[in-house]
This record gives sequence, C-alpha cells and structure tokens, in this order.
Amino acid sequence: MFPLVLTQSANVQVLPLAIVQFQGQHTMDVPLTMAAVLLSAIPLLLAYIFGGRYLRRGLLAGFGK
Repeated sequence: MFPLVLTQSANVQVLPLAIVQFQGQHTMDVPLTMAAVLLSAIPLLLAYIFGGRYLRRGLLAGFGK
C-alpha cells in the first residue's frame, strides 16, 4: 500500500506494484504473470551469484578478531 500512495506516476512504480497492475482488474493470465515475476527476479539472482562471495567475505571479515 505504501508504494501505491507514494508513486502516483506509472513511470516510477516499484516492480511488485507494476506486476500487480499488469495482471488486470478481473482476469489473471497466470503464465504471463509468472514470466514477469521470473524476469524480474533474474537481476537479483545474478547479483547474488556474482557478488555473493564478496558479501560473505565482508560479513566474515570481522568475525575472527
């Protein structure tokens, strides 16, 4: 509800809000919605795959002292 109140313009919507509005008012195309969710998750998964070791290294850097 918070992003819906703060972003009135369609150009600056957050991704979950855009996916909800993408579904339609009375109908829901499940395969198309799942494709949109999968495509929106790909950048996060890639960031974790390529940056995960740096994240773990940074979290463990101060642990042994």
